[in-house]
Amino acid sequence: MSSVSKSGTGETFKCTKCEKSFTGNSSLNKHLKEAHSDEKPYKCTQCDKCFKWPSALTVHKRVHTGERPYSCTQCAKRFAKKHGLQKHMSVHSTEKPYKCSECDSSFKWTSALKEHKRVHTGERPYSCTHCAKRFTKKHVLQQHMRVHSTEKPYKCSECDKSFKWRDQLKGHKRIHTGEKPYKCTQCDSSFTWPAQLQEHKRKHSGEKPYKCNQCSKSFYRSSNLVRHQNANKCSKEQYHCEQCGSYFNLSSELQKHLKMHTGRQPRPMRVQCPQCGEHFKTLSSLREHMNVTHGEPKPYKCTECGKRFKWRHNFITHLRIHSGEKSHVCAQCNKCFGRLSTLDRHCISVHSHEKPYKCDKCDKRLSDPSSLKQHLRIHSGERPFPCSHCDKRFYSSSNLKSHFRKHSGVKAYRCADCDVSFTHKESLLHHNRSFHGDMPYRCNQCGKGFTTPRGQERHKCDSGKSENGDVSVVVVAVL
Repeated sequence: MSSVSKSGTGETFKCTKCEKSFTGNSSLNKHLKEAHSDEKPYKCTQCDKCFKWPSALTVHKRVHTGERPYSCTQCAKRFAKKHGLQKHMSVHSTEKPYKCSECDSSFKWTSALKEHKRVHTGERPYSCTHCAKRFTKKHVLQQHMRVHSTEKPYKCSECDKSFKWRDQLKGHKRIHTGEKPYKCTQCDSSFTWPAQLQEHKRKHSGEKPYKCNQCSKSFYRSSNLVRHQNANKCSKEQYHCEQCGSYFNLSSELQKHLKMHTGRQPRPMRVQCPQCGEHFKTLSSLREHMNVTHGEPKPYKCTECGKRFKWRHNFITHLRIHSGEKSHVCAQCNKCFGRLSTLDRHCISVHSHEKPYKCDKCDKRLSDPSSLKQHLRIHSGERPFPCSHCDKRFYSSSNLKSHFRKHSGVKAYRCADCDVSFTHKESLLHHNRSFHGDMPYRCNQCGKGFTTPRGQERHKCDSGKSENGDVSVVVVAVL
């Protein structure tokens, strides 16, 4: 393992593995243990990671403590490692002395040039010991190794969540701060994640990259495609083209498709807008275009309450308020909603216990960012929604709408049993429970109904008790 040689200054101990020399045998033994042994005796007490050298453990502990003892003299940045500071100092210099012999690229550091050369050679010297993947950079391998471990060194200071990657923690913190740094250049919308912005941009471009392979229908989001397929809205037993194997939901879609094989051209646009020259297939399409683009800004008027809408689909959705149609049903409590977005909000706020949005004024937690934004107005006193008929202002648009019915006299909520109408939904619910015996809160074990959740909580059902004494209850839809 070693050889001993004598000189005028005394004995030297030489390592036979790397040719290094030492003045003492103990120094050589320490070198052999640390440099040529797989033993890692220095263990972190917080994440169980092990190291060969105590100095490496000391540097690692700064990941958990956040300590950064090395500070830059030219800016406010601090670093956990000394070589990190040394590398950073070149940021304040424009000199790039290390040039690539294969291309015109220049670098500030020799290590950066060495890594760059692997682009030309294809060399991947860092291999994962758990899988077959190889990497050009050591730190990329170190990041990859976390895929095979449970280590999550990046902890959120606001909640108890931990993350494997620094970028994940950075993105998570936006949940607490409400920051939305990704802004749309075509409208005023902002987003927490870049993927959300990319998805939003498709609404402006009309791009629908997620296509159903059975009915050719396309979607903005992959989740909408999955929902479409899981709902069995398309079936291979429908309309099948025998020439190319395509499937269609409608017979008219198949007939239009068959013209591609026969060489027949589709019927040209028949009607033209006299103001802008745009062509349309039907008179109804032209009429809608005239109303929306050149005529009344909001051509669709509700005959029940007088509210107007620019788009037909918004008008149809609004009509469900008066008709009572609620086609979206919650799978957990059977409550019904007129809009899918309202159902989604209900599932998050009622059935999900997660409330990641924290108020920095009173520590109250809320389930979604819009609720947090509205809650913060309680502390700031902001009331951005003024009534056009009086001097009152409100925290939210829903409160303004509810208040506005006092001026308009509109009673949008009608009882299905006695035709009595009410200004507010809560008044209708109270009416149904008082006069028609509605009991929306029911015990899932004995079926007994209650008009209020408090009555349901006080109910004791011996038949429904579990081993820990809990009682299962279910809420049924009123409307």
